[in-house]
Amino acid sequence: MKTNIILGIVHFLVLLAKEEKVLQDMIDKLIEMGRCYGMEINAEKTKVMRISRQRFPVKIIMDQKQLENVESFKYLSSILTSNGRCTCEIKCRIAMLKLHLTRRGLFLLAHWTWN
Repeated sequence: MKTNIILGIVHFLVLLAKEEKVLQDMIDKLIEMGRCYGMEINAEKTKVMRISRQRFPVKIIMDQKQLENVESFKYLSSILTSNGRCTCEIKCRIAMLKLHLTRRGLFLLAHWTWN
């Protein structure tokens, strides 16, 4: 059984669907509702990503333009990747911890030597 999760990233909103048609319908409805309130969605800033082992693009159309497919994006301080793995996220968090500890260690070392 193959698992597909398709993400639509619209500004700071993430839409999830298991099929392209469902995501296309969701985006079309979002555009329609936005226009009711005088709002427009920028197709240039809207991205799509398929989380799956198979690497084939998502074909979603907005304003007669195919949306850009991305390999990863950051959402709520976490990095989501198209392969569904969190290796990049783990490496990023380890690097942030090392930086924090290094800065903290230098501060403690400087404080210790002054006393």
